[in-house]
Amino acid sequence: MKILFLTERFPHPLHDGGSQRTYQVIRALAREHEVTVLADGDPTPRGGDPDFLGSLCETQFVTPGPPSASLWRNILTQGPGASLWKLKNWSPRFLSAAGRLAAEKEYDAVHCNQLDTAWYVPAGNWPALSVFDSHNSLHTYFLDRAASARGFRRWLWGRESRLLAQVEAGVLQRCTHTVACSEQDADCLSRLAPHRSCRVIPNGVDTGEIQPGPANAVVPGTLLFIGNMGYFPNSEAVRWFLDDVAPHLSGGFQFQAVGANLPLSLQQRVHPATFVAPGRVPAVASYLAAAEIYVVPLLNGSGTRLKILEAMAAGKAIVSTRKGAEGLPLRADEHVVFADTPREFAEAIRRLHGDAGWRQRLGEAARALAVDQFDWQRLGDQWLELYRS
Repeated sequence: MKILFLTERFPHPLHDGGSQRTYQVIRALAREHEVTVLADGDPTPRGGDPDFLGSLCETQFVTPGPPSASLWRNILTQGPGASLWKLKNWSPRFLSAAGRLAAEKEYDAVHCNQLDTAWYVPAGNWPALSVFDSHNSLHTYFLDRAASARGFRRWLWGRESRLLAQVEAGVLQRCTHTVACSEQDADCLSRLAPHRSCRVIPNGVDTGEIQPGPANAVVPGTLLFIGNMGYFPNSEAVRWFLDDVAPHLSGGFQFQAVGANLPLSLQQRVHPATFVAPGRVPAVASYLAAAEIYVVPLLNGSGTRLKILEAMAAGKAIVSTRKGAEGLPLRADEHVVFADTPREFAEAIRRLHGDAGWRQRLGEAARALAVDQFDWQRLGDQWLELYRS
């Protein structure tokens, strides 16, 4: 098949879960199909390589307009009552470029990567076959933010959730197939369009590249969390750990929050003995190898988290909130230790810290599950099966 793959963000550098999923889906589809990727903006300004996909497919870039001008134009054309997310990200330039490509080449399908491109489908004269890879349920994400906010922000995020639910419902009605990362997201999306099916293809991990490190590399008391801190649920998780969990821990533990864009208010709390925030690092392998326990103190968000899958592949003992492990078939005290209150989270860390045998058993079971169900090669096969159908 000839597939037009639309993505708002070119998947390089591979510093976040969304980029990793995007790259792996393109990589899988290119095994059997001719893929053209249309991305909104060259990745060079953010350290990306525009030739990163060169061996897999053709790539074209849309030159974005000035952000402020784009925002005001969208307000004028769509009205101030539109979703703020849509007003910020809607791009007539991208829609026009996709339309030109669809007219020039006889594509068999258009693949929409996240809502930021799927919302163009109702407006575009494109192939009848359209696949929407949602990555996460955006209206659910803002609903969660509203639930944890107060005052004006609570109203604002609630409004955003309602408006994005309408956008997602329209996309589900128009697209031929919708794919979610988890059963929870699939249920949330399916309620918006009850007569449309939603298939689940979860996030994955390269279990050949990420493997358990040597036992002597582990630094006792090291607690690791990895994620893009510019994503609100991740920075919120760090803040919750520092404010609410850490006071229940005695000395001897160092919390490492690895990832770019940590808010200044959290940077100011860095202390060499207790809290380290190295920012974006070239590779996380050394941090995973040194971690005694991997922590996932997430309170919000949707989809399945690549951060926990990487920890599983690395054979790490994991303490997570149930929200942090949502969408994964993890059994309590076999693959992960669940803890949802600050006191429970701290107690789980202390217990694992004192029991090396349990840490090893948890890590081995988590690694086996990652290899069996979440390796990207296996998940790529599921994407190919979807297109074969």
